[in-house]
Amino acid sequence: MKLYYIPFVAATYAAITPENIRDVAPELLVSSARDTREIFDFIRARGGRGRFEPQITRLLIQENGQKPIFVDYEGVVRWGSSQYSLRPSSFLRLHLRLERLVAQLSKIPGRYKPAPMSFSYTILR
Repeated sequence: MKLYYIPFVAATYAAITPENIRDVAPELLVSSARDTREIFDFIRARGGRGRFEPQITRLLIQENGQKPIFVDYEGVVRWGSSQYSLRPSSFLRLHLRLERLVAQLSKIPGRYKPAPMSFSYTILR
């Protein structure tokens, strides 16, 4: 599974969209079945209706043979023609899991690829 991830709490100086996230976000290659299952469990945890904001895309998930999954900064998922909000607890757990994955995979050669384009953002706390 490939992930392109900008932290959900990041304020960016330019729009991050489904069309450009591959160019501005680092690529994470996830091969662990456990990690993949956990991420999909979080993504499937529907909390209700949501309206995906394409200008503030923060996550792209690409799994072999599946439609791309996008998540915006508020935890709204766009998966094919579906749009829905994640449960708040699942969104928080997804965020924490992704941060741990970045820390882990950035230490393993070939599992973390920096973004092809230089890009900066500010972390809001």
